[in-house]
Amino acid sequence: MTATKRYAYRCDGLAGEVFLDPTRSPNSVAIFCFGFPGTIGPNPIVNLLAASGYAVVVHQYAGTYDSDGYFTPQASVDSITTIAHRLAEGNFTDIKKGNPIPIGDYPQTKLIVGHSFGCFLGGRAATQIRGVEAVLLLAPILGYGHVPFEYGVLEDGIAQLEYVRRARPHTYRFSDLDDWRALFRGERNSWSPRQINAKRVLAVVGDADPDFNVRLIVPAFPAILTSLYGRTVQGSISVVPGAGHSVDDLLTDEVKEWVLQATARNI
Repeated sequence: MTATKRYAYRCDGLAGEVFLDPTRSPNSVAIFCFGFPGTIGPNPIVNLLAASGYAVVVHQYAGTYDSDGYFTPQASVDSITTIAHRLAEGNFTDIKKGNPIPIGDYPQTKLIVGHSFGCFLGGRAATQIRGVEAVLLLAPILGYGHVPFEYGVLEDGIAQLEYVRRARPHTYRFSDLDDWRALFRGERNSWSPRQINAKRVLAVVGDADPDFNVRLIVPAFPAILTSLYGRTVQGSISVVPGAGHSVDDLLTDEVKEWVLQATARNI
């Protein structure tokens, strides 16, 4: 696999990186939304998508890493949609040299990929980005608690919040902690549904993931999907035997094939 080419951007106070296969022109854009806490930079799914013909954006949410602002759930979602809109306007430039990043004149975001809590943020941002046609959710945290659905998440979000505050005080700059605590208690699960163009949604969860009760999320997934995307989307959830929470565990040959098929359909 050809090594990906990396470009860094800052736009409207938001930062991130774009990864490309330097031997080909990208067909369209995929945005990768990392978890909480997340690790920026390339990973196996980013490399696969770049090799498949995408310009892959690894976005840094508002209030995280080098992006301005404060880290809140709504600001994170808004920052994803802002970057997608700026990309579509064209003339997206590399911060180092000031040259346009070679992703086409008016690139469209066709694929959203989330990992862990990035599924919560990216999954909702996908409802606000025109042109999104597919969503891939790896370790699909889409809500907390039991209302209005059984989301199957076992992770203690409030304990994770306190850990990230201690461990990464400069990487994650929080404002309203009560908003985050309410989210992790399951009080922010219901967002206003919006119809999107997405034709396919694939969620992938490992049956050895300590953060999920697979017996809960799998039967609830169709209802969760409908609440987010409406009744016209085609969605499914795949369980990977023996897999844990990491991207590496979940990126099976079947998931890779799904990505390749999506690319072949010019997504």
